[in-house]
Amino acid sequence: MQDFKFFFRSQEESEKFAQELWQLASKFSQKKCFLIYLLGNLGAGKSTFSRAFIRAAGYQGNIPSPTYSIQEDYAVADYTIYHLDLYRLSDIYELDVLGFFDNQKANTVYLIEWPQLIMEDYPASLILNWQHVAEDANCRALEIKLGSNLSASERDALALDLAKLAEK
Repeated sequence: MQDFKFFFRSQEESEKFAQELWQLASKFSQKKCFLIYLLGNLGAGKSTFSRAFIRAAGYQGNIPSPTYSIQEDYAVADYTIYHLDLYRLSDIYELDVLGFFDNQKANTVYLIEWPQLIMEDYPASLILNWQHVAEDANCRALEIKLGSNLSASERDALALDLAKLAEK
């Protein structure tokens, strides 16, 4: 599995990257659901990235954290973005109530924080692992892995697009 590494010196750089990743996710979600798993410790940048990603899609309203609601839904143009925080879930079947199994269709993107409960049974399109940078509290490191729910051709195309982003 190919990995891509990014380093962001500010929140603004992370937000710009979220805009660029939205462009990729929207393209790849046109044929099937695109699952993005967000890993990282508290305060590592998962929610900041998610808000910027949802804004990049064109959503203009309030973007609350899904920490207590577990799921927030955003309808933007022809797309639906589901932002989930699975930290408090204890059983994978609780996702059925949220429509997780029914809503995996084209033009749908999932941003899932704390996805460890489902990672083995429901492979992602992308896995983003956010990390603090010890030397500078404003910096974040991001490692992206391509998920196994992509076809070989989708993986190759997405890898090419991510490599272009990594070169910037």
